[in-house]
Parts: sequence; structure tokens; C-alpha cells
Amino acid sequence: MTLDPEPILFVQALLTHLAPATAIEDVAVRVGRLEAADAPPVILLENSGDLRSRNLPVFFPARVSVTAYGRTEDEATLIYRVVSNLLHKRGPTRLGDVAMWRAFDETGMQPRE
Repeated sequence: MTLDPEPILFVQALLTHLAPATAIEDVAVRVGRLEAADAPPVILLENSGDLRSRNLPVFFPARVSVTAYGRTEDEATLIYRVVSNLLHKRGPTRLGDVAMWRAFDETGMQPRE
């Protein structure tokens, strides 16, 4: 499998890979913006900044924001927690020809207005 090495696209592919048999297996994972036809539940991934290493062909760090939309606040909370549980402290992980050393949920859930 060939993946774009952009961190946000790797996270999208990883979540899609890990989703079966979880509460997010039928939840769309979007990058950058929601699509016009999207209705909850949906997961939105947004780039929150990354830096390229000076010495290696890697991003260090790469930050991806996760916003979970649900039909209710409880559903959105469940979706967020499943995503966090799937990614937090994961790694090293390789998917196709792209690898991730370690993921960390830095902030936890935040209110969104």
C-alpha cells in the first residue's frame, strides 16, 4: 500500500485500518473539512502544525486535531474516546511505506463552540 507521507493522511488511513469492530467502524473520517453531504456521526482531522526534522526525512512533531461530531453529545464523546484509545501511545506503527514512531493524546477532549 502506498500512502502519502503527510501525517494527517497517515492518521486518516490508520483510523480507517483500525476502525473495524469498534464504535467508529461506520463513521466517516474526513481531512481538513467536512463534505456538504456529511451528517453526524463523522470524524474531522485537521492539521495542527508539524515540523520537518533537520536530519531525517520525518516530521517531528506532527500534530493532528480530532473533532468528533455525533448526533448527541454522548455519541460525540464516545467517538472521540474511541479515536483517542486507538491512537494514544500507539507506535511504532507502520502502514504501507509510512511509519509513525509514537502517538500521544496531548490535550484530551476540549469544548467546541
